[in-house]
Amino acid sequence: MQDFVDQPDDGTPQLAESPPAPPAPPVVVSGLNARRAVALLLTYFLAQIAIGIVVVAAFSFRFLFSGARIELAQLVKRMQNPAVLLTAGTLGILGAALLVAYMTQRFFRGTPKTDAFRVLGLSRASPQYFVTAAILGISMAFLFALVATKLVPPGHGHAVGPLARAAANGGFPRALLAILGVLIAPPIEEFLFRGVLYAGFEKTWGRATSILLVTVTFVLLHLFETRSYWPALVAIAIMALALAALRVRTGSIGPAIMLHANYNLGLVLMVFASSSHS
Repeated sequence: MQDFVDQPDDGTPQLAESPPAPPAPPVVVSGLNARRAVALLLTYFLAQIAIGIVVVAAFSFRFLFSGARIELAQLVKRMQNPAVLLTAGTLGILGAALLVAYMTQRFFRGTPKTDAFRVLGLSRASPQYFVTAAILGISMAFLFALVATKLVPPGHGHAVGPLARAAANGGFPRALLAILGVLIAPPIEEFLFRGVLYAGFEKTWGRATSILLVTVTFVLLHLFETRSYWPALVAIAIMALALAALRVRTGSIGPAIMLHANYNLGLVLMVFASSSHS
């Protein structure tokens, strides 16, 4: 039955007003912060190492149980083969990336997918930015090669990193290194650095601090390959700043992936070109 309030003087009945609906609960946009972003970064590298060790161990057992008599020194030397190390490294990168992606989506549980994608930079960007990033990436690679070889030719009194040694061997290691550098590493590293790490640091410390910390972390983690050749280190620092600028400008990691991939493509093409003339 309908409830009625007091009737006015003219005798017309009045319905009682319904209570207002309760407000909707606020939507949590991001479960990422600096602590969780660092934890994801550490998880990525630890998982990469663990998977790599498992792959190398599998190669070792294959040789040990193949029936051939092989000494320990020979086995160690075979495990240091660039093809074995690159295969282990590639599988480690892929496996670790899948683990981090799974853990990241758990931090956004209950968040609308569009909001999660926006925070991580997985939103769309204008095609113009992709074209610009591609041109900029390959131009930076050729400019680095031109300037660096004039200033300090690589290999003149400088230790050569493991990736450079793999490229120098040619064959399968060089082909796998090209695939790793152009197709695999750029999307994974951009998701990890300009996606996860940038979003977590920005939420905790703001945009400027996030850009600085992500750039410094990216450069430091490339020291293993470039520590003895400072022009390459400078080039990586400049590229890291360009990648951060694209991330902020477009709100997406897509153009950053394009720049990163084309920078590596330029280096790969120069390696192949130099080997064909040697």
